[in-house]
Amino acid sequence: MLKHAETGTGGIPRRAFNNPRAMESLGSSNLSNSFALGDTSPSARLGGRELPALNTRGFVQGKERLNAVKREMQKDIRAIQKALPTLDPDSIGSKTLRSREVTLRQEVEVLNRQVRQGGYLNTPAANRQANPNGNFYVPKEYADRAGINTTRSF
Repeated sequence: MLKHAETGTGGIPRRAFNNPRAMESLGSSNLSNSFALGDTSPSARLGGRELPALNTRGFVQGKERLNAVKREMQKDIRAIQKALPTLDPDSIGSKTLRSREVTLRQEVEVLNRQVRQGGYLNTPAANRQANPNGNFYVPKEYADRAGINTTRSF
């Protein structure tokens, strides 16, 4: 016999779905939360706005566009650093923002590495051959915020 958690109902007995009173007794549980839809990270909110998700990428051409994307990311890093002292260090919001700050710092370092290498590939020589136009691989969400169009191809 299957346990409730193995039945695909999220640990709720199947009979509860056939009984309206049983469904009402679930109260405020949210059966359609974002985690059930495949989102594995809680959203980070800062100053009433949601930070970009960093889950899609696109190419931008030229260092000036890459630097505009980095500036947008650094704005969020500064805003997070400013907000962290006002939060309870043990709260989920504080932990989420700290994690987000680390992620953004790593992303900025990846972009800096691309500048040093001349593009998005592993070596400068490969970039000179495959990337003569100076394309850089950036988080699309931040490029959109900087007002820069991204493309998936050259």
